[in-house]
Amino acid sequence: MIAFDELESGKGANQIGAIKRAGDSRWSSHFYSICSLLRLFEATCSVLESIIKEGSTQSQRGDASAAYKMMTSFEFIFILHLMKEIMGINDILCQVLQQKSQDILNAMNMVSTTKSLIQELRNEGWKIFPENVVSFSKKFDIDIPELSSRYAQGSTANGERAFSAVKIVKTRLRNKIEDEFLTNNLLVYIKREIAETFDLDPILDDFVSIKERRLQF
Repeated sequence: MIAFDELESGKGANQIGAIKRAGDSRWSSHFYSICSLLRLFEATCSVLESIIKEGSTQSQRGDASAAYKMMTSFEFIFILHLMKEIMGINDILCQVLQQKSQDILNAMNMVSTTKSLIQELRNEGWKIFPENVVSFSKKFDIDIPELSSRYAQGSTANGERAFSAVKIVKTRLRNKIEDEFLTNNLLVYIKREIAETFDLDPILDDFVSIKERRLQF
């Protein structure tokens, strides 16, 4: 942050700039952790890029690369801002419930108020929220998808496609094939539009080079 002129150096200057660790038993710590990550987003990405290039082990560089790829995705930015909004509302309730002198009536009123604020966020907050996410993404050159396009489910769709493929590939005659061989067959079938573009000759040459076999065409 000093390098980016976001933090002053020198005697007496505020040098507190670490990402706060979220605690298991204090929900407020999760909110503060999200806020600090948003505030230190650029510095955090720079640290990850340094680890990717100069990490002492391949595992360390791989973990940093995976974290950087996830952090610089629009999905991560969207969820990060959404959690900030929701936990910012819940943080007030958390602070009240942690007070030892809190009475049950006031606590119930705070729960009701919190629910109303979340409902208000759901009804009215979406007018400004996407603009904030897009603005943040543009600031750090993060690819922004077409938000007006029709949403299509991803993981669910892949799962349904895989189950359908199992019924086709694992027939009665193939019922006893091993899991690894079944997985390979499913992968080729599910991604058949890619597999159809493969050139089989190099694959056959590699297969022969492993062990001499008689090929039948």
